[in-house]
Amino acid sequence: MKVKVARLRKKENIKKEIQEETYTLKHLMKILLCIILIFVGFYCITNLIIHNKEVEKSDGVSVVDSSKITLNQLLNRSEKEYFVIATMASLHNASYIDVNYINLYNEYINKYKQKEETYTFYYIDLDNALNKKYIGEDLNITDDLSKLKLNDEVLFKVKNGSIEKTYVGKDKILDKLSRL
Repeated sequence: MKVKVARLRKKENIKKEIQEETYTLKHLMKILLCIILIFVGFYCITNLIIHNKEVEKSDGVSVVDSSKITLNQLLNRSEKEYFVIATMASLHNASYIDVNYINLYNEYINKYKQKEETYTFYYIDLDNALNKKYIGEDLNITDDLSKLKLNDEVLFKVKNGSIEKTYVGKDKILDKLSRL
């Protein structure tokens, strides 16, 4: 009789363990399902937000504006001779007339580009964070870019990887651009 009672208790213990394991497994599956549902929800919400934002219509062609460079690229362009104009919009906050200098630069450059046999123009925005290390109180124009310091707008004429001529300040730049 003792053997039968022991077997019954053993069977009852096994049934309880199976029930506990089943309960634990069901509980684990519910938690896993909740986590998956949360991730799917975040994914769907993110997709909706991204796709609802207006995207500029384009013809599918990506264009990289290679005419905009930084000061550390001043002397390494592929052309033998070219111009580089370094402007700083923050210099033109004083008045409406000053703001129009950049527009005048662009007008002269666009007229120049319409001519035959022209040099390439590159543009440097001195307000760009990558160019901040080249801004200083004293003007130092040199082919050694580690020592180059600008405190005003400059038009560079570069030939064979070195600075051939510079025009510093709005008036000198406009004068040169008008004579191109």
